[in-house]
Amino acid sequence: EVLNPTNCTGTQTLVVTVVGTATPTPTPVAVDDRVSTAVNTPVNIAVLPNDTLNGATTPNVVTSPANGTVMVNSDNTIEYRPHTGFVGTDTFVYEICNSAGCSSATVTVDIVNKLIPYNGMSVNGDGKNDHFHIGGIENYPNNVVRIYNRWGVKVFEVSGYDNVTRVFRGISDGRVTVEAADKLPQGTYYYVIEYYDQNNNKQSEVGWLYIKK
Repeated sequence: EVLNPTNCTGTQTLVVTVVGTATPTPTPVAVDDRVSTAVNTPVNIAVLPNDTLNGATTPNVVTSPANGTVMVNSDNTIEYRPHTGFVGTDTFVYEICNSAGCSSATVTVDIVNKLIPYNGMSVNGDGKNDHFHIGGIENYPNNVVRIYNRWGVKVFEVSGYDNVTRVFRGISDGRVTVEAADKLPQGTYYYVIEYYDQNNNKQSEVGWLYIKK
């Protein structure tokens, strides 16, 4: 009798709602970094650009360096400041986290007893990279810095270069006639740095510098 269709007196509709499963958030992936700085010279390290963030935004230092100090800046770079006089290799560990978990990476800092010229500068007026920065030059105040254009014409010279007031900002003070407001043309220039080390021995470094407007 149960299977007899004549016993059915009505119909019912059953609605089944299938709830989808949300795609899980992947954990971030932190990647090791390595930078160099001169003795007694702090360095800001951008650790996030080579990481896979997946929503993570801020690095947190989980293991401090043995021969310096670190601080996370407001722009999420990490400032490493070596102990006075330390020369060698130091490391620290940071992590990035999101709701799914954390990932850590090691930053290796090579502290060297020499100058580190940064061969790029921008003179577009935004206040960033607006001068020729020479890492560690403040440790060798007895110095002379000269800048030449591609034709070998000297466009700048100063003694006691200090990365603060006595700096090259892309303005010629040599034999090239350029309005100060216009500054030097964009392109490749060459530097010669002469200085006396801690043992009063004369040292020199040469290299190229690119000015971008």
